[in-house]
Amino acid sequence: MDPYKVLGISADASQQEIKRAYLSMADKYHPDHGGDAWVFEQIRTAYEQLSQSKNVSPPTPKTPSPTARATTARATTARATTADLSKRGHFLLRQLPLQTETSWFILINVLDLVFTNILLQRNAIEANPLANMVFVYYGFVGMIVFKLASVLFVCLAAQIIATKSPTKAKWLLWFGCAVVGAVLVYSARLIQYSSS
Repeated sequence: MDPYKVLGISADASQQEIKRAYLSMADKYHPDHGGDAWVFEQIRTAYEQLSQSKNVSPPTPKTPSPTARATTARATTARATTADLSKRGHFLLRQLPLQTETSWFILINVLDLVFTNILLQRNAIEANPLANMVFVYYGFVGMIVFKLASVLFVCLAAQIIATKSPTKAKWLLWFGCAVVGAVLVYSARLIQYSSS
């Protein structure tokens, strides 16, 4: 992970520029302000790396409200517990980056499978030629496996991209949600027309 890239600054940035970039991004991505916790951790780690290498004193954060302090304390405790569990082999309990976007992407694709099943039962054909070929040779179960494997591939690709550029990974998942969402709308209209 390139800390300069994460903070969006050049390698010759001054101490003030580093602080400004950190505070701006931390304010935008802080979980208490509705940001992504994993992205915030990446920003904080990048700032810590740069502050150690350039001896930058840490900026004074805004004083959070008592509610925000309690939320942060709970999140810190949860992170510590998760970290302890992951050290003991419970890797499934670790928080993945971009959980919200990934969850939406998976949900929309599952809805696509449901709508596809309804349409296929009404003698429609699968519009995706590759998925249709799988459907012809392996039936509906084979097509489910094919589509879920495709979803898994996109999710894994997004997680890999997120290690270098969380913003690009987030946009990839939202783009996927938009494309499959458009297919869902089209499928819903076909279902509506076939019902009439």
